[in-house]
Amino acid sequence: SSDVCSSDLEQLIQDIDDIVRRNRMNYIDAIVFYCEKNNFDVESLAKLIPSSLRSKVEESARQTKMLKKQYYNISTLPI
Repeated sequence: SSDVCSSDLEQLIQDIDDIVRRNRMNYIDAIVFYCEKNNFDVESLAKLIPSSLRSKVEESARQTKMLKKQYYNISTLPI
């Protein structure tokens, strides 16, 4: 739902960051892992991702060549 409070979003960012660190995953894989673990739909979660996490996802995509340099929009990512 769009009624997610900022503390929930902060927790989401922290959880994703923890998964990246602990499992040595990129951000895209970490988000998919988080969704599978918590029984969330990836597309629904993608709509809630705050800009601070979006930039990490986009950088991860560029580093893994999933996102062409000229694209900077998370909607182009395969998540």
